[in-house]
Amino acid sequence: MNINPDQLRPRFPELTRHMSRDQQLVLIERLDPRTIAANECLIQDGESCDVMFFVWTGRLSIVLNFDQQDLIVGSVGPGAWVGEIAVMDPGAACASVVAAEESVVLALTTEAFALLEQSHPVIASLILQVFSKEMALRLRASNRLLLELMSQDEDQQPVSLREQDWIKKVGGHLTGTRG
Repeated sequence: MNINPDQLRPRFPELTRHMSRDQQLVLIERLDPRTIAANECLIQDGESCDVMFFVWTGRLSIVLNFDQQDLIVGSVGPGAWVGEIAVMDPGAACASVVAAEESVVLALTTEAFALLEQSHPVIASLILQVFSKEMALRLRASNRLLLELMSQDEDQQPVSLREQDWIKKVGGHLTGTRG
C-alpha cells in the first residue's frame, strides 16, 4: 500500500495540519500499513504495548474488562488513532483494541518514533503536540463524566459507596492525585 501526502492530509487533518509535504513524507516512511481481520486483537489490556495505530479504513473497538466482562467503551474509524500512550510511555496497555470489522491501520512503533525524534525532532514534536491536545480533551471529558456520575437527580438511584469509591479512584488517576 502506497500512501502519499495528498491522501494522508485529508484522512488525518489534525495530525498533518502543521506539517509540510516533505515532513509528511518522512512520517509516511515510518508507518507500517497492516490489514487487520475482523475480531483480531491489536492491543491487549495489561500486556506490553510498543505500537500505536492510525486507522486508515474500518473500525476498531476499545474494550475494557470490568468484573470479568468485556465492555466496549468506544470505537474509532478512519482518521482516528489508538495506542498513542505506547509511543510516549511504552508499557502495559490500559485497554484492549479489537477490529470491529476488517481494517487497514498504519502502525507506528515506539522504536520508529524514537528514530523520528532523533532524526526529525520537529516532526516528532508536532505529533506529540497533537497527541497532548487529544489527551487533554479526553481528560476534560472524563472529568465532566465523573462529575455527572457524582451529581444525582432526585429520580435516580443514589450512588452506592462502592461506586463512589470507584469514581474517586478514577478521578484520582485522571487528575494525578492518589491520596
